[in-house]
Amino acid sequence: GAGVGAVGEAGAAARARALDAVGVARARVDRFDESMVALEQALATWIELGDRLHEGQTRYNMAIPLLARGDLEGALAALAEARLIAVELGDAESVVAIDRQMEQIEQMR
Repeated sequence: GAGVGAVGEAGAAARARALDAVGVARARVDRFDESMVALEQALATWIELGDRLHEGQTRYNMAIPLLARGDLEGALAALAEARLIAVELGDAESVVAIDRQMEQIEQMR
């Protein structure tokens, strides 16, 4: 029934939040490949759940390991997707923060 679906969804969201946190933590200790694996798994779950807010946050977080691996284009693409979601959700503060990140990366090119 509907209850099982809701429980399954809550569990999936909890797993995705944990994966996102692991991804950020791994990036902080220079374990960028592990970071990307965790963030990609979190992202897939957010997309499946239709959770645009968390999808945007995870895409934003992905820019760090992508940059660290020298993938400027990948980092810019992740931030561009995060920015589209922030605009869609009316989150002006995040749009400003993302624009700042993107400008910094553009200067590295």
